[in-house]
Amino acid sequence: MTISLDHPFRPSLLSVEFRGDVIENIHYGHVAVCNAEGQLLYSCGIPSVQVYGRSALKIIQALPLLETGAADYFHMTDRELALCASSHSGLPSHQEGVRSILTRIGCEVPDLICGSVSPYSGKARDEMVRGGEPMTGICNECSGVHAGMLATAVYCKESTRGYEDIRHPVQKRVLDAIREVTATSEARIQVGNDGCGIPTYALPLERIACGFARMTRASMFQERRASAIQRMLDAYCLHPEMVTEEDSFTTRLIRAFDGDIIGKEGAKGIFALMHRPKGLGIAIKVADGTKESIPSVVLSVLSQIGCLENLPANLDRYRRTELKNSCNDVIGQIEPRIRLQAMPHSLRR
Repeated sequence: MTISLDHPFRPSLLSVEFRGDVIENIHYGHVAVCNAEGQLLYSCGIPSVQVYGRSALKIIQALPLLETGAADYFHMTDRELALCASSHSGLPSHQEGVRSILTRIGCEVPDLICGSVSPYSGKARDEMVRGGEPMTGICNECSGVHAGMLATAVYCKESTRGYEDIRHPVQKRVLDAIREVTATSEARIQVGNDGCGIPTYALPLERIACGFARMTRASMFQERRASAIQRMLDAYCLHPEMVTEEDSFTTRLIRAFDGDIIGKEGAKGIFALMHRPKGLGIAIKVADGTKESIPSVVLSVLSQIGCLENLPANLDRYRRTELKNSCNDVIGQIEPRIRLQAMPHSLRR
């Protein structure tokens, strides 16, 4: 479903934002919960709404790095695999990791087309300014993904120039991975340009949820893809700090459940996650594109579908997300208000 101005968006209530005791903002959106067989089990809003997966799909976009053999050829570690499917914060460990990959594959920083920006981490940015270091493409939160794509091009003896073009073999392999993992026909996938210059893919929200569920049952894929999925999930579990940073909600979520739950955020209010033991995939889209309410919504969804019996202590702060001002004073909070609807077949499970 493509949303246009003459088609009502019809999102449902996800969360309420308070400043003091006054409601200042209300966040609406869509949620889909699927199993590995592709069944929609629970939903909120319009689960079939067409959305860009943005960086939430990076774990799938990075699969060709393993499938081609490039990762093994260039002796990439689990830390580097996680970095190649990351939205990192530009910390020294992230920048050094990308630089190491580029050196090994015979590329240089200018080969990255993601653009030169300041690190997402304010601390890392301040340290670079104090040290007089230039902001380069390595600082970009997507530089790890781009380094991985360059590695596949180099290994496959393809031109590194234009690797971001949808017609380049690098991107054709990515599209194939997204198509198969999400079980979505290419006709239902729309292509746009992401903030870092590579293609980004729009597909029904429930297909993103389905893709994350299917990755929990990697044996349903052919051996090469199944192995790549398993290794990428293992890399996320072992080194979530390379995917974002140590203190992020995503890292805390993965660590709290010892990798049984794996999630990935994307720009403009998209978040996807999987519950590996139960074989479930969840995709969330906040209609206004904000991200502040996502942690509390994620925890509420997990609770409602029976995947959160006891909240780990390191996630308690996210049940109701505190809002702080520039003086670090708590001035409000975001509270989840989502109510999932169970599909008829899920009630019989």
